[in-house]
Amino acid sequence: MIPDDNMIKAVLVRMEQDINKRGWDQPARLWALTAIDDGLRASPVPLPDGSPGETLERAAAGFTATSAGRAVVAALARREFAGFVFISESWANYEMTPEQYARESRRLADIPGSVESRDVSCVDTGGRLLGLHRKRGKEPVNNWETTDGNFSGLGGRIIDALLVMVRAIAEKMPAGTADLETLRNAKAFSEQQAQQLIDERRAMRKSED
Repeated sequence: MIPDDNMIKAVLVRMEQDINKRGWDQPARLWALTAIDDGLRASPVPLPDGSPGETLERAAAGFTATSAGRAVVAALARREFAGFVFISESWANYEMTPEQYARESRRLADIPGSVESRDVSCVDTGGRLLGLHRKRGKEPVNNWETTDGNFSGLGGRIIDALLVMVRAIAEKMPAGTADLETLRNAKAFSEQQAQQLIDERRAMRKSED
């Protein structure tokens, strides 16, 4: 099913709040959203070990390359599947240039001026991307929202992997329960567009301080 816009936003806010109560330095987590009588249920999906991007890419590859993955796809397609939510933490330093970072041997967490943050990324069966971003010690902000399927440059490999997973399930769902046209036509931004978005997000996050 294609979830109501306000319903899915409320779920993302509640999930981030629940995670935040547990503190920082949490592992990356993936949830499948399914419809229930009074809203949406978020059910955890096991992930392999690794960095957030690597973890999700491996999970997405398994959806189509392994019998276990295909079984998950079939099971979710038979339910009122609505999308996937991925929550992960990372470090960034908006004061450093790419050249400075390339010369660094220290971890980002050990470099003065680095900031820890948490991202909530959701791709739903309507082909929409919604997300929240929270810097450590700050309130969460609506980081991105797009409805035209032209979004994968916003989140790089994480959003691309979520798209692959949602599309795989949507292809197996009953007609009319997912926006297949948007999901099938979703495409990555060019490198130039992606870099522009990165620069805009860096400026936005610096202005929050």
